[in-house]
Amino acid sequence: MPVLMMIVAVFMLIVMAVRFGVLRERFCIPFLALTLYVIMDGASSFWALAPKFGLREFLKVFLAFALAVIMLATSPKKEEQTGRRIATILAVCAALGSLISIDMFSTRILSGAWFWIVGHFTEAYEGLEAVQQGARMSSMFVNANPYAGFTAIGVLLSLGLAITAPNKKERCVDMVLLYVSSLGFLLAFSIGGCIFIALAFLVFLALEKERRIDLFFLMVETAVLVGISTALIAATSFKNTEEIQIIPLTCVVLGAAALCLLDTFAVNRITKKLQGHN
Repeated sequence: MPVLMMIVAVFMLIVMAVRFGVLRERFCIPFLALTLYVIMDGASSFWALAPKFGLREFLKVFLAFALAVIMLATSPKKEEQTGRRIATILAVCAALGSLISIDMFSTRILSGAWFWIVGHFTEAYEGLEAVQQGARMSSMFVNANPYAGFTAIGVLLSLGLAITAPNKKERCVDMVLLYVSSLGFLLAFSIGGCIFIALAFLVFLALEKERRIDLFFLMVETAVLVGISTALIAATSFKNTEEIQIIPLTCVVLGAAALCLLDTFAVNRITKKLQGHN
């Protein structure tokens, strides 16, 4: 972790120097508050009961802060594109985390490559089991509950990106991200995560007025397809084995394709007709 932190920190300083003008224009109260929080968090680790462990936890916070600064500094100057670009980056990260976690008990090709890379920086993943036998997916986060929270953010971001996509191609890409993140989220079987994301969906629907019908149908079609895939994977592949299990990744590919096709040729037409009556 210290080596990775140093690499990211150096890269952040280079980006800040090259894009200082852009970063200065975007310096605002929320960014100042975030910076002060990170500084306070780092300082507090030195008077913790176990400074070594406190510093280790701070490194995770610092890495997240450094990545936030890099994304903010490298985003397009057009403000209307900044939010969408950052949301897309975060949604892609959530989908990749979900895909790697699912592959841990499938082909292990993607997950094997990932753990080989991070294995040069940490030993935290040694001996990690892909699933809690017959119960739920462990995930690359080791613990299923934090992973569910991380993936839930990706689900919400992907939903927002899909309903605001400027064209059909981008909408399809966003829906692939939505499906992969949603499947990974549901496979974690986090009761708390499911309760809070359901509440988030209700708030999302309440706040979204212009595209509420589109958002509702997108939630429903995603839930149906992801539910079918989850049931199939849970019934056939929730076991730790050295054998290749093709069903999980097959569900990812076919489910994402089915969601795009269903939305394009069926749900999209229904949505337009309903919106035309309003």
